[in-house]
Amino acid sequence: MVVVGPHVCPEYPSYHTPCLSSLAPAAHNVSIGARLATQPDSVRVKVAGLRDLTWSITHGARGQGAMGDTEFSTLVQLLQHRAHHQPDRCAYTVLAENGSAEVSVTYRQLERQAQAIAARLQGLNAAGERVLLLYTTSMEYITSFFGCLYAGAVAVPAYPLRSLRPHPRNQAIAQDAQATVALTKTSTLPVLQQRVERVPEMKGLRCLGTSYPEPDEDADRWQPPTIRADTIAYLQYTSGSTASPKGVVLSHQNLLHNLAQIREAFRLGEEEV
Repeated sequence: MVVVGPHVCPEYPSYHTPCLSSLAPAAHNVSIGARLATQPDSVRVKVAGLRDLTWSITHGARGQGAMGDTEFSTLVQLLQHRAHHQPDRCAYTVLAENGSAEVSVTYRQLERQAQAIAARLQGLNAAGERVLLLYTTSMEYITSFFGCLYAGAVAVPAYPLRSLRPHPRNQAIAQDAQATVALTKTSTLPVLQQRVERVPEMKGLRCLGTSYPEPDEDADRWQPPTIRADTIAYLQYTSGSTASPKGVVLSHQNLLHNLAQIREAFRLGEEEV
């Protein structure tokens, strides 16, 4: 189980800051979105960083993309395995500001929520598209991240919405990634829609609001995406505090490989929290 609490970005205390340990070499004046469009299978990096979001479902993995005697090539396959074999096991608990448990989700619930969000993204033909995730640390962030994976879309975690004021870092990320869809909490959707109308770099973004829990019947409309080990899972950007945000491209294989190595290095078992 992973416990996710509010931490460590001084400017945005509730922002779930990604762990970044390697930068892909970028061509001068060429965005990640443009490079993906022209060379979708050539931009790959291996990183030693760990994402809390993917730790929980991979702490049973052994070797590259494996769990016990079962091999996996994508995080979708791995979560499906967990949801089938350990449906009632707690996957994530989000903590409140005072450290108490705010909300938890089991593997089965997480998969259903991911499928529900994925079905909405599939309705926008978002497979292969870059999707901005504009959330505070929350269960909505977790379910939307996996929703992107289940839709075959590319998740792009960015900064949460705070007000209608311009946010240069989000604008730079949206432009560099060539994002076409943005997800945020239902409560902040009106703010996002107004910002999209006002900011040239975000013009044309299709906006969706998500909540937890999503209507369960939406999950029934989900169709398994066509993805494989080298399919891009998400783009991870630097904070942009000293320069324009720079990103790396991470595939399902990258994540499974490195998470399995971390599990072995730290000798993590299924009971670790």
